[in-house]
Amino acid sequence: HYMAAVLATIVAGWYLFRGRGIRGWPAWIAALALGLSSHTFTLIAAGHWGKLHSIPFLVLFLASLDRGIERRALFHFAVAGLCLGFGFGAQADLTYLYLLLGAAYGAFLCIRSRQFVRPLAGAVIALAFFVALAGGPYVTVIRNALSSRTELAQSTGTALSSEENTWEFATNWSLPPEEILEFVAPCFFGIQTGDARAPYWGRLGRTRGWEVHPQG
Repeated sequence: HYMAAVLATIVAGWYLFRGRGIRGWPAWIAALALGLSSHTFTLIAAGHWGKLHSIPFLVLFLASLDRGIERRALFHFAVAGLCLGFGFGAQADLTYLYLLLGAAYGAFLCIRSRQFVRPLAGAVIALAFFVALAGGPYVTVIRNALSSRTELAQSTGTALSSEENTWEFATNWSLPPEEILEFVAPCFFGIQTGDARAPYWGRLGRTRGWEVHPQG
């Protein structure tokens, strides 16, 4: 399953680059770089099946969005919505980030090509397919995530207001500024929490008040 997901990512990357006019070996080299990057082709990623399985669908989402706008093809928008839905089923939080990325990328393509009406109709179609496939579970995941964070905060005496809780949920998985060294020295702060040889000791992902309780 792991190798199949990596190969699917490579093929999806090739399809994306080919749609942008990159053909031959340059397209395959770029696709291989995507599929065999450290973010996917590592033992750490193998422990995060949802993320690994969602990436091919999310890359196909960008490729379909690109083709939908460039070719004015509503079919590709429908495929983009389906890819988002399947990606959400595999890894909800990563899909949310790709949705934001797709919105920005789509807006850029529309402005560059000066096309707005048909892409807007396509976006409605894509959203309809996504909601039909994953709308209910999407709302449930977000509610459960916020609820669990609130319960943990209350149990540790660090209860948050609704606005504060939403902010914590949205930001505490962002790379802390003091760990910017990770960009040039990967794993300087450890690999992951459960790794006995190199446990992660940074601030990423900590719940509010972690220094006191430390839980979550």
